[in-house]
Amino acid sequence: MSWSADADLVVVGSGVAGLTAALDATELGLRVVVVTKDAVDSGATRWAQGGVAVVVGDVRGDSVRAHVADTLAAGAGLCDAAAVA
Repeated sequence: MSWSADADLVVVGSGVAGLTAALDATELGLRVVVVTKDAVDSGATRWAQGGVAVVVGDVRGDSVRAHVADTLAAGAGLCDAAAVA
């Protein structure tokens, strides 16, 4: 089986990161193709044991700085601070 598609961006993976990238690129006017190894809802995001944390922006006190601090605290010294930042 073969197929072809024209796109400005190919996103590999249908987890939160891949689909967020695809949506953001679409909002910028790019033509996006998402490819995944299985069904679109079979991404690895569901295996994120602590859930998915994000900076929402409309929550009082929510900021990138607070998110980084929370991530480092939750990591109990096991996180690479530069990678978290």
